Amino acid sequence: MNSELSRNILIVEDDEALCDNLSDILEMENYIIKIVGNAEDAYRAIENSTFPVVLLDLRLPGQSGTTILKRIKKLYPDTQVIIMTAHASVETAIDALEQDAFAYLRKPVNIKELIITIGRASQDAIFKMEKELLLQQLTVANEKMKVQNRELEERNDDLASFIYTVSHELKSSLVTFQGYLQFINEMELDSNLRGFMKRLQVTTEKMGSYIKDLLQISRVRNIIQEQKIVKPEEIIREIIEDLPPGIKRKDADIIVDDNFPEVLYNPRQMKQVFENLITNALNFIDNNTKPRVEAGWYEDSIENKYVFFIKDNGIGIEQAYHNKIFDIFQQLGDIPNPEGTGVGLSIVKRIINRDQEKIWVESEKGKGSSFYFTVKKPIKQEN
Repeated sequence: MNSELSRNILIVEDDEALCDNLSDILEMENYIIKIVGNAEDAYRAIENSTFPVVLLDLRLPGQSGTTILKRIKKLYPDTQVIIMTAHASVETAIDALEQDAFAYLRKPVNIKELIITIGRASQDAIFKMEKELLLQQLTVANEKMKVQNRELEERNDDLASFIYTVSHELKSSLVTFQGYLQFINEMELDSNLRGFMKRLQVTTEKMGSYIKDLLQISRVRNIIQEQKIVKPEEIIREIIEDLPPGIKRKDADIIVDDNFPEVLYNPRQMKQVFENLITNALNFIDNNTKPRVEAGWYEDSIENKYVFFIKDNGIGIEQAYHNKIFDIFQQLGDIPNPEGTGVGLSIVKRIINRDQEKIWVESEKGKGSSFYFTVKKPIKQEN
């Protein structure tokens, strides 16, 4: 509200002498005065301008001041109405205050008291009007944000669909290419050619891993969020049992807490999260260190959530990379011959963010890594 409108006062009074007196006094206080003598003129004045404060006589020709008060507060609840009357009684005072009048003053009005009351009423009205304006602006901003979010969702869906289509086509072409490689490998080749073929085979396998991970990323958004009560430790032990032979040969010590709480989660995505985190932990272990991985949990009583974690004694991650490692195709550049494609943690983050949960890492270079993510507690059913 601009400063000029905030000084507006409407006087609804049929006593011309009193109106002139009030007008002179309030204009000296820098208020802008509008005077009307009946109900209809009062309604028209309020409709055509903003009046934070109305001074209202209870006895007017045509309609009573109480009736006018009710209508003003119904149409403009933020406007503060100060009642003035020469016929004061406990009953009329109570009635006026019950109709949400700001104050009730007896004529002849004490000018000092009136100015103080108008000041308080004006501040209160302006605060309420500005609050209402801010709420309206916030509503408009929220609606705009909803539209933008819908547009972003549509773009993300289009991108996921594009990634899926391209990855699927690449996979088909790669299968054909690998078939020809296999056919050529079965032929008699000299050692140089066989070496080249071996490099091609490794390259195509790597490409296949990229395509597989891209397909997984595109599916994260499209998986129906069918949730069931799952037992994390059972999922983790199943993952450990099915680890690839290359990782099993590392003979890692994998410690699993057998007291994980049951949670409501999509089983397939819970497995994907733990599988990627455990595989990631086992891939980034120094060759001279016996791998050790710990899967556990704790309760966050402040957020009222569970926090699951995977800890390892691997090579660790510098602080500068803590956020970057969750981006697609990001790997730590100083690791020799890193396994994987750099997509696993990105998939994990997408799954967890889809549930509006958090994931983070605590790590120092050479001191291992700990990955944490939050999980909602199941809502207990009342008996």
